[in-house]
Amino acid sequence: MLVVRAGKDAMPGLDETLQRFVARHPVTLIDHAEAPHAFDLVDDTPRTHEVIDEVLAFLRRALVSSVR
Repeated sequence: MLVVRAGKDAMPGLDETLQRFVARHPVTLIDHAEAPHAFDLVDDTPRTHEVIDEVLAFLRRALVSSVR
């Protein structure tokens, strides 16, 4: 499972819930600490491009391993 976190997402309790979830489940977490919600659409920065590349790499690995 992949979770991508936008650090400026303003949702009460989100950080605590995410920390508990990640502690209990096998999760790959990608954190974009300075990003707003929907950063992949509205935040055209080098870090956003890195995160998108990380997501695509995760998907490639997951798809290849599911075919085997």
